[in-house]
Amino acid sequence: MSKDTVHLMQYEIESLEWVAANFGVDDEVIQGFGLSLNALGVLYMAVVEDASEYREGRIVMLGLLNHTHHLLAGGLAALQSGNGIVWSACLRGLIEVYGATVLIRKRPDFPS
Repeated sequence: MSKDTVHLMQYEIESLEWVAANFGVDDEVIQGFGLSLNALGVLYMAVVEDASEYREGRIVMLGLLNHTHHLLAGGLAALQSGNGIVWSACLRGLIEVYGATVLIRKRPDFPS
């Protein structure tokens, strides 16, 4: 699969279209959301397909990838339904997942 090819679920496409239409978000930002959703899906499948052994770290990364995808898609759907509270919670979750991935990159062997 080409890295430029984007394969999104129908609900993801509809959420992105709604956000673009109702918030006047630039096309480049919408494309970025789409590419991010696609990249998360591709990365998740690569980790799953290459998982000949399930060590603790691999399970954590699978969970973070899956969680991130749902937070991004859920946040966009919350915007679509006008639910600012859920959007805010999803955004906070995305920030927390980003922090977790930064910590993992800095200390991937912790605690060993």
